[in-house]
Amino acid sequence: MGSDYFQQAADAAGKAFTDLGDTLEKKALSTLQSKNADGIPAHPLANMANAHLRKDKSSAALLQAAIDHLTAKAKTSAAFTAEDKAFMKSLYESFWYGGTYKGYYEAAILANHYVNGGGARLFINADCYIGSVIVRDTMAAMVDYLKSKGIPATGHIELVSSNPQFLGSSAASGLKRKGRKLNSQGYILPEGALLTEQDNLRLKNADHRFFLKVTARKTGRIQSLKDTLTGLNNSWNSGLQGNIHAALGIGATETSIEKLKTLNDDYALYWSVESLYDFEPFPKPYYTNLPIAQGVVLKLPDGLSHYLTKVGVAKDFHYYSEW
Repeated sequence: MGSDYFQQAADAAGKAFTDLGDTLEKKALSTLQSKNADGIPAHPLANMANAHLRKDKSSAALLQAAIDHLTAKAKTSAAFTAEDKAFMKSLYESFWYGGTYKGYYEAAILANHYVNGGGARLFINADCYIGSVIVRDTMAAMVDYLKSKGIPATGHIELVSSNPQFLGSSAASGLKRKGRKLNSQGYILPEGALLTEQDNLRLKNADHRFFLKVTARKTGRIQSLKDTLTGLNNSWNSGLQGNIHAALGIGATETSIEKLKTLNDDYALYWSVESLYDFEPFPKPYYTNLPIAQGVVLKLPDGLSHYLTKVGVAKDFHYYSEW
């Protein structure tokens, strides 16, 4: 047999493998993009992964078309089929994968809990709050305000960022919109809610607007507490604060975390946030942008997310953090 024979055999084998690969790819794409008569995809997580990894806009278009179809049904309070419900549940579950992949850990947990948590109250990691510029600045301002007021006769000390006296004080003046940069610093709203700095995507995606609360408790173990806080302060300076400085190019208040955890030698400070995970109903036009690939963004109306609580797919819930 001559060399031509072997070359022809090799070419034939190569073509066969290429044809097989093309066939399998077409079958995979056909399965990936399968949908029912209403255009509801059977595999939303796979569609989202395909759009992200392969920059496949057809997968994103399939998801958006399904969202638009269900939005129209939600606006008229139409019943959702079992497939409609399964799609929306899978879509929210897919946010867990996407959020975790991008480092938005708390937002990922919250989205999954919306469709799987049964409305139970949820604790989330305090790191996303402690690393925020507006949170640190507000903590410092609230401590200054408490120190200016002195210890009340009852010994009970509690302050929420919505307190009118605090908002009208000189301590809070530097937190307001004028003079602050929304993207890198955030600011405090007229009602006392903290508006997250927009560049801080981890917190923005988890809790973009919230109230901050501090409670002072008398303690006889102040030295032990100071030792613990010194360790926390060291960890802060080497970790979270450095990350914020590097990412945003600015810093929060220079006040150490240790000083933000004590009022004086007799009182320790405990900070907390509690928010409600819910969405505005139609006809309000709010929506959430979900970037799943470069140049590819899904638009998910808040009204549709709210409607999921009406058809048994999701439940609103409270979530909180403490430090």
